[in-house]
Amino acid sequence: MSEPRTCTAGSVTIAKGQPLAIIAGPSVGGLLYLLGASVVYATGLGLVIVVVVLVWTIRPVRATRVVGGEAAQLLDGLRFVLSRSTVFGAISLDLFAVLFGGATAL
Repeated sequence: MSEPRTCTAGSVTIAKGQPLAIIAGPSVGGLLYLLGASVVYATGLGLVIVVVVLVWTIRPVRATRVVGGEAAQLLDGLRFVLSRSTVFGAISLDLFAVLFGGATAL
C-alpha cells in the first residue's frame, strides 16, 4: 500500500491534469485526423500496446494473513468507521441517498 502523502500527491496531479486532458485530447485527435484516419488508428493501436506492456510490468502484491476470524475483522471495520466522523458521515449520506433514490425511482 502507498504512503498517504504519495496517494494525496497522485490524486492532486490527476485532478489538475484532467481538465487539460479533456481539452487537449479531442484537439490532438482532430489534428491526427487531418493526417488521415489510418494515422488515428495506428496511434490508438500504439497506445493500446503501451498500456498492455505497462500493465504487464505490474508486480502483484501478496496479501498478508490477518490473525483472527471474520467477526473480528468486521468489528475492526465497524470500530474504524465509527471512530472517524467524516467516514461515518459519508457512508451514512450514501446509504440514505441510495435508499431514497431507489424509492423515488419506483
